[in-house]
Formats: sequence, C-alpha cells, structure tokens
Amino acid sequence: MSILNTTVSLGVVASLSLAIAVFIASYITALCFTPSNRDPQASKQAGYKSSSTKFFFFYYANTTAQLMGLYHAILCLNYPTPSSKLCPRPSNISPLLFTWNPHTVLCLALIVFAGQVLLSCFTRLGPNFSQDLTPPRSLVTTGPYRWIQHPSYAASIIIFLTNCALFQRRDGVAACWLPTSVIHGETFGHMMWVGYLGTAAVGCYALIQRVKSEEAVLRSSFGAEWDIYHKRTKRFIPGLV
Repeated sequence: MSILNTTVSLGVVASLSLAIAVFIASYITALCFTPSNRDPQASKQAGYKSSSTKFFFFYYANTTAQLMGLYHAILCLNYPTPSSKLCPRPSNISPLLFTWNPHTVLCLALIVFAGQVLLSCFTRLGPNFSQDLTPPRSLVTTGPYRWIQHPSYAASIIIFLTNCALFQRRDGVAACWLPTSVIHGETFGHMMWVGYLGTAAVGCYALIQRVKSEEAVLRSSFGAEWDIYHKRTKRFIPGLV
C-alpha cells in the first residue's frame, strides 16, 4: 500500500508540475507576442485599416494560443484519464505531449529560453522596439544584440516552432474533438504538412522583407556605425547566419 501511495503521489506531482510548466510557457508566449510599441504617426501613414487588421490578428492569434495552452495544461493535470466532457476521445491524444519526456522538456525549455531572450530585447530597446518602421533613437549593441543583429526574430521563430511542436499538433488538444479516422488519416496528415510548409514559406518571405526594410532604416540612420556592427555580427545565429 505504501508503494502504491508513493507511486500515485509521484504521478500527481509529475502531472501538476507539467501543467504548471505548460501554463508558464503559454504565458511567456503571450507576453512575447503581445503587440509592441506603436508609432501613431507611422500607423496613420500605413493606413488605419491595415493597422487595425494587424492589431486584430495579433490579439486573435495570441488569444487562441493562450486558450490552447491553458487547455493543454488542464489535460496534463488530468492525463491519462480526463473526463469525457473535457476530452471526448482521450485515446486520440499522444502521451508524448502530456507527460514528462525529452520532447516536452526540450520544447518547454526552448520556449522559456527564447522567451527570456525576446523579453530582454524588449527591455534593451525600450520605446525603440516597435512593429512600425520608424528610425530608432540609438543603435543598441548590448545584451542579445552583442552577438546577433535580430535576436528578437530568432527568438520569435524558436517560440513559434516549439509551440507548433508541442501545442498545434493533430494528436494534441485538437485530437480530443476530431474523429480517430481524421487524426490518423494520411490525407489529413498531408494537409497539416502542407499548411505548416505554406505558413513557413510565407513567414520566411515576410521576415526577409521586414529585415531588409529594417536594415535600410538602420543604415540610413547610423551610417558607418551600422556598417561596422553589421560586418562584425550575424543576423540570426552567432557566427553562422
């Protein structure tokens, strides 16, 4: 009986600790993808409709990610026997996503690490950190910017990919409500991959265009100072890219 009680207690601790870790990761993700400082004049020039659409998209995507993270945390707390009201098809969900294992540890660690890097960028840049392309007051080369030119984008990519690997999966929270034939079907799997690859392609294109625009503003604002810094550092991965 004592051994059984100990096993049950360890299982409860594991489930509770994972649920808390997932909630913290979701909260960090929400902080990182909250719309940054905005320049009213720049937004006006860009057009009210375009600005409002982007603003709405930020909050819609952010709210969806938070709700999925919260739902995931609740399932972790009740795994492997969630109630039918909470998860009508528990056999569809993968143990890889709802228990402590190398996959969940790596994903959660990357979200926390990248989140701290991104939040550090917010702190370092202060009012200079904005989604609007406005000339910054100074060229920041300390903190994460000491090693790479765009640490906020590198961190954002890591957070996005790890959220996809942990939360936005067909055998994750969505599996509770989708038919088993859909979850394990090849057609749906191919559609998911096409969606992932399409999103990645659009995201990479948008990122490249954004980086080019930002660097043009920085070169125009700081001239030789920017050129020296640009030659000394890489864009996304220290010493590589």
